Amino acid sequence: MDNIITAEFKSEEKYTRLLIDFTDINNKDKILKVINDKVIKSDKLCIYNVDRCKNGNCIAVEYNNCNRREINTIFSDIVKTLGITEIYN
Repeated sequence: MDNIITAEFKSEEKYTRLLIDFTDINNKDKILKVINDKVIKSDKLCIYNVDRCKNGNCIAVEYNNCNRREINTIFSDIVKTLGITEIYN
């Protein structure tokens, strides 16, 4: 997918987050579709926009108090499907 710049994984005691940072706002619907196709729906799931990002547009996918191994597999699948090659921890 064009214009997706980076992804960042962050895992702490209470949450695990994937932040997708992209330049072209026209890709937002495509990114959200991939996310919604891959995630496990749960009351512990939050998907939200982040206002301040390096490249201008960010979507965060966050699970609270979940199995990190399972969530990391989901996040890796999202990154692979979107073709993101720059990944930060």
